[in-house]
Amino acid sequence: AGYHPNLHRDTSCIFIPDASPWDGFLLDAGTGVYRLIGRPLPRNLHIFLTHAHLDHVCGLTYLLNVLLGRQCEVKLYAGPVTLEAVLHTLFDSPLFPLKFGYPTQVVEPGVPFEVAGVKINTVSLCHPGGSIGYRFDWPHKSLGYVTDTGGDVDYVEFIRGVDLLVHERNF
Repeated sequence: AGYHPNLHRDTSCIFIPDASPWDGFLLDAGTGVYRLIGRPLPRNLHIFLTHAHLDHVCGLTYLLNVLLGRQCEVKLYAGPVTLEAVLHTLFDSPLFPLKFGYPTQVVEPGVPFEVAGVKINTVSLCHPGGSIGYRFDWPHKSLGYVTDTGGDVDYVEFIRGVDLLVHERNF
């Protein structure tokens, strides 16, 4: 939805509440994270970040309100540069008074992994500061999530055949 929210849209943030029976996925953590306040949450919330630009991560600071008084485990997945920015810049004074208190996992582009029975693969994208595209493969459906790409990287084969593609190209 662009780099800033308005009355009709939020920045990059897609919630998949039923990624598996006990797990939900959050694709990026833009301003839409606040919409999870008061919504039913899964037992485990897995957050996948594409990159560290504020329109993709600022909603992480809303997790205090989203999770207040709730039983929901959170885990954050991102590339090393993004994790460094989130853990040591966004969640550090003077920007935010608290440290990020949830487990993290480094995502390396091209190295597949699995979360809650979902096969996940990633690809490097061309974007200032770098970005990661995700492909999620369930047994009977698939999703490609490719945002903020300039197009210099050939990712067509990476997303070929997905059932649903969320794609945004900028610059």
